[in-house]
Parts: sequence; C-alpha cells; structure tokens
Amino acid sequence: MKILVTGTGTLLGNTIIRSLQKKNFELIGTYRSSYPKLFRHNKVKIIKHDLNNSLKITDKFDVLIHCASGIPSDLLTRQQMIKVNFYGFKKLLELAIKNRCKKVILFSTMSVYGKVKAKTLNETTPSGKLDSYGLSKLKMENYLKNIAKKSKLSYAIFRIPAILGVKSKNNFLSNLIIKIKKNEKVFLTNPNLMFNNAIHVKNIFQIVLKSIKKKREKNTYNLASRNKMKLIKIIKLIYKIMKKKEQFIFTKSDKKGFNININRGLKNKYIFYSIKKTITLFSRDNL
Repeated sequence: MKILVTGTGTLLGNTIIRSLQKKNFELIGTYRSSYPKLFRHNKVKIIKHDLNNSLKITDKFDVLIHCASGIPSDLLTRQQMIKVNFYGFKKLLELAIKNRCKKVILFSTMSVYGKVKAKTLNETTPSGKLDSYGLSKLKMENYLKNIAKKSKLSYAIFRIPAILGVKSKNNFLSNLIIKIKKNEKVFLTNPNLMFNNAIHVKNIFQIVLKSIKKKREKNTYNLASRNKMKLIKIIKLIYKIMKKKEQFIFTKSDKKGFNININRGLKNKYIFYSIKKTITLFSRDNL
C-alpha cells in the first residue's frame, strides 16, 4: 500500500509519516518549509509543495492523509485562507481521484462549529458564526463528502481539538506549559470546568492507522480525550510532573467552556486516551 501524507514538516504530519515508516508502507510526503524528520529515506519520497500550487506526481497511491493547512497564526486574509485550504485541497483531491486513490483522511478542526454556545459538541451540533479558518475547513469537508457520494472513494474526517506533543504550540495547554517551565504565574478561569478538549499526537496516529484499514468508511468524527477531568486537576498534574511549584491567579470570565463528545468514534472502535494519560504524556514530552 502506498500512502501520500501532506504537511510532514508539522508535528501532526511528521508524527504520522514517521510512525507509518515503522509499519513499512510505501510513502510520499510533502512539506512546505520545514523538512520532515525521518527514520530512513528508503521507501519514502519527499516533495516540497505549497498548497497554492498543484502537486505534480505520477505515482499511484491508495490513501491520502491531508495534514497540511493554513492556520490562524499564519495571519492570512479570509480570501487567502480559502485559497490555501479549500482550493489547495480541491487540487489534491482531483489528483487523488486521477491516481486511483481509494481513501482520504482529512484533518479538520473544532473551528467548524464557530462560536460555541453548546455545553457539549457532537458531530451534528450546528455551526455558529465561522472565522475564515473554520469556514475553509467546513468547505473542505463538504466538498469531500460530495465527491464521495459520486464515487467509491472512502473517507474519514477528523475534527481535532488542541494537539499535544513535543514542542506543540498554538493552543492553551501548550502555552501554559511554557509558562510553567519558566516559573511564571498561571492565570486561570473556570477551574472547575470538566475538560477533555485535547488529544495527544500519538493517539491521533493510532486512530489514523485503524482508519487506513477501514475500507468502506465514510464518516466524520470529533477527536478528543475520554474521562474528562476538572481543569484545575489537569494543571495540578502538569505542575506535579514538571516538578514545579504551583502559581495560580484565579480570574473571572464570561466564557463557559465546552466538552467534546467522542461517542461516534468509540462506537466505530477507535481508541482514545484518557485525559489523564494525554496530559501525562504531554508533560513528559516537554520536560
């Protein structure tokens, strides 16, 4: 089986392609700026590719795992975000169909729900007002679903929360652990919020590997951790593992917070780490 993985210079894409190497798949990886770290280069073809351009390869591949993405921290305009994410994916999907791809694994985001008012998100929760990132991802999801209706193409859409791992960034917990390492005070609102809105990158790979083996899958899943914990207990656990003195400043906020329902993934035999395991691994990653 040959697999195309995009965005292999990112934490998510690099973890996936390196982990797939251990399973002896034939691999094609793309990157935009950061060359991926690999165990070896045999059976792996690495291509520099920008989503604004068409990917020119003649290789036939069985599975497309799409990790590459424009993200909010790129500071793209609304038009640029749609161009990079939606139109970039559209070109890749056209290539996949042309090259006889059988399955597409698309990484989406919780941002497709927009401004969250619900206490718990499931895959059928209606979208609120979307920012450019959330809109671009929702357009990608819908385009893939429409293509799959007209063909035998299988797909799995994974809506991801905060991704945690070595030097992960651009999320609350990754920013928080940097402060803890620097012995800075942590500002905390909603300490009693029951929290599961994160997933470890190694857990994501295990889910991807299982999805690769599902030949007739056509579904959308929320990803997160199971067995939610109070936010205050999660942060205390990080302090304990990091062997740092607790320094909290409690503040008030109107934001209520929300949880992520992962029952659909559980029913489809996907395995999710507990939030305690997710946080423990993440903390040890960044010692």
